[in-house]
Amino acid sequence: MKRIFTPVKKKTILIVDEDPFAIDIYREKLEAQGFKVEVARDAASAFETLKKGGVDLVILDLCLPVINVVELLKDIRSDSGMQSLPIITLSNPYLSNLTRAAVDAGATKSVAKVGNAPEKIFELVRELGVGGTSPGVSGVVGALEGDQEKLAATLLIKWPETLAKLRASYQAFARTEREDSRRAALLQMHRQFRSLAAKASILAFQKIVQLSTALEALLEPLRELERLGHEGDLSGAHALLADVRYKFPRVQSAFTQLVQTLQSSDSQP
Repeated sequence: MKRIFTPVKKKTILIVDEDPFAIDIYREKLEAQGFKVEVARDAASAFETLKKGGVDLVILDLCLPVINVVELLKDIRSDSGMQSLPIITLSNPYLSNLTRAAVDAGATKSVAKVGNAPEKIFELVRELGVGGTSPGVSGVVGALEGDQEKLAATLLIKWPETLAKLRASYQAFARTEREDSRRAALLQMHRQFRSLAAKASILAFQKIVQLSTALEALLEPLRELERLGHEGDLSGAHALLADVRYKFPRVQSAFTQLVQTLQSSDSQP
């Protein structure tokens, strides 16, 4: 009798993030382990994808601009069909209050986005009962390690470009007195610090990881300000901007240390 081969259906993981670098890393490595990967960059598209069904697990960045991630978690859990859906949130270790709020809102697990190799997060995926269809783990791990070395080499080559972009954003902030321009420059810096922290984590540049993650946390009020702006409600804008102004001497100090570290040969792991 002729055997009929029925392919195993791939498990689907939804990544909710806006950082192209992080998305590419997780997508490539998850697909190498036999997962199907969907990507959403905002709350509306994330919820739309989830409502269609077929998602087996969500990886959600807690520090996304514009999105109130805690409210998104509450919306997901309020849907009877998604109350048991595994959700892993990626957090900033300097924002413990946000992490606790996410867990209270329904996150299944929460781990630091930086300081944890993607493989650590994939272990969590397996612990939550979502397995890939890749036939062999050892071969995949070896391929991932090779990809990591290539990625590290590419990032080192682009290090001067990264530094130049950070300086440009900082100078745009320092040279203007217009409130809207200063806010836009700070928001750009916030995004750059998020991306830099992820890249430095891959390269194991621990001091850069620490500084860029701290800077992201110091500028966290801007994320809420941007979200309120998109919703047309700027009633709390004054207090948020005052908080940023109060913290800015620390931002300047940490930024100076970050630039010096990026320039130093001691940045090498």
